[in-house]
Amino acid sequence: MFILRTGCQWKMLPKEYGSGSTCHRRFQEWRESDIFDKLWTRLLQIYDLKKGIKWN
Repeated sequence: MFILRTGCQWKMLPKEYGSGSTCHRRFQEWRESDIFDKLWTRLLQIYDLKKGIKWN
């Protein structure tokens, strides 16, 4: 999220996030495993249960 929000390079990540190369590698692994699509789908389901989404 930090990279997306700030636009900084992976190698310039603050040390508190760990190694930029490790973070980038994990990001690629998660992207390849569709974790972000699965997370988005699950979060929409939770939101729909709590607030309701008026699907058209």
